[in-house]
Amino acid sequence: MTLTAYDRPGIPRDPTFSQDYLRSRVSWTAMVERDAVYTVFTYYSYDAHEDRPLRNDPFGSF
Repeated sequence: MTLTAYDRPGIPRDPTFSQDYLRSRVSWTAMVERDAVYTVFTYYSYDAHEDRPLRNDPFGSF
């Protein structure tokens, strides 16, 4: 199952990653698998022109 959030920042594990310019954009996704130990999150940020996504792909969290 994949969860997708828009417009609001998530809580990335990397405190130096800033989620900017999220208006009407994907802010994070989570891939949840049955019986998996980890959930894989991907956080997104965009440049000022909102046309270039920047990604932070941490390994995952519990």
